[in-house]
Amino acid sequence: MAELQNTQKEEFDIGMSDNDLLNQIITWERESESFYTFLKRTWEININYYKGHQTDVGLLRGKQSKAVENRIFMAVESMIPIATSRLPDIVVKSGDEDEQSQQDAMDLQDVLAFHMERVGIQELAERFLRNLIVKRYGVFKPFWDKQIDDVGLEEIDPKRIRVPRFGKDINSLAFIIQELELSYEQAEKHFGTDKAKILLEMGFQEGVPDSIHGTIAEPNRIHPDSNKQRRKTFTIKEVWTNEFVAWKAGTEILKKQKNPFFDFTNKKKNYFLKPQKPFIIKSLFHTGESILGETDYITQLLSVQDNINITKRQTEDIIGKVANPPLLIDSDVMSEEQAAGITNEPGIIIYGKDAASGTKMRFESPGQVPNYLFQELSESRNQFDNIWGIHSTTRGERQGKETLGGRQLLRAADLGRIDLVARQLERALDEIAEYWTQLIK
Repeated sequence: MAELQNTQKEEFDIGMSDNDLLNQIITWERESESFYTFLKRTWEININYYKGHQTDVGLLRGKQSKAVENRIFMAVESMIPIATSRLPDIVVKSGDEDEQSQQDAMDLQDVLAFHMERVGIQELAERFLRNLIVKRYGVFKPFWDKQIDDVGLEEIDPKRIRVPRFGKDINSLAFIIQELELSYEQAEKHFGTDKAKILLEMGFQEGVPDSIHGTIAEPNRIHPDSNKQRRKTFTIKEVWTNEFVAWKAGTEILKKQKNPFFDFTNKKKNYFLKPQKPFIIKSLFHTGESILGETDYITQLLSVQDNINITKRQTEDIIGKVANPPLLIDSDVMSEEQAAGITNEPGIIIYGKDAASGTKMRFESPGQVPNYLFQELSESRNQFDNIWGIHSTTRGERQGKETLGGRQLLRAADLGRIDLVARQLERALDEIAEYWTQLIK
């Protein structure tokens, strides 16, 4: 393992030429492409189901029922408020017993708590957990905010983060690539005027999406006088290892430097023993060697959600027919032309021979909705709630006859499942506090 780490350090270092650095980054992008092709499909499906675009509802036409009982949205938005309602307090303990060390620990604890409140940690935590559940993982990025000369925190869309397939934690990942969207002014501020002008000369291949929206597309140079419409923002790749960071746009290295959040000259000034990438990534349901879980709640429940929607649509379609039975009229009562003018409008008057007798004019006896549909719908709902661990009691609903003890048991079981998600958030907050301590020190 040590030999592998040394090799990695030699392959990606501040002394590399821009061309070698560019080739290394492109190699990493290609390495992660197949992994992210799979993830993109998962994101698309999960987001659609979260929004309620489920079970081919957009393909239904006419009077067919378009019912969608979005239990996925209900489960996600029931879990998040509970998991974020009371965030854990930051606790700092000193390894020394002397009074000054204890006071320093208390002061640091107060500082970290203040910054958690300042950055709006509860709102960020809600977005973090929503991404963790819907997109399979959540991402925080602690950093030093130069504008206020203090620590900062960013919650990042997982779609903009690339990691290798293998590596169980941040430090063991060979790389992390973040895709940034910067305006010309932002690029000029970060990389200088010369590099920003290079971005202005770049255009993307016609008909080829960039790496945010599809396959990797390297930009071509275009003439400054070209009529081709330029992008309002530029896609920049920020590439991190533990010791190094570089910024790439297309085939151009804009900047490279050692990890700016670690003091390499006087290591005693650091809180960390070794430099670390400034990212916190959390996921659920790990079974392999990846930092990302192999599945998620929504993926596991797609078929159950589909079954609920299909059964509900079948039920509504049958009810629509039962509630509007055919009207049978004897030919002695009225002519065919008169009968054709009858509608089911409320309060309509029907006039004709023996129309009121009930023997020559009547509605066909309506059928019944099969009981098995209601039973199947109920079983699918229960299956969904049991797998996700969010029952009606936790959602604040009351269904049927429930004892107080039964409701308490269900709620306790649900809270235990929610605690799995809350623990990941707690670990993330702990890692944020540690990285902030590194930045402050």
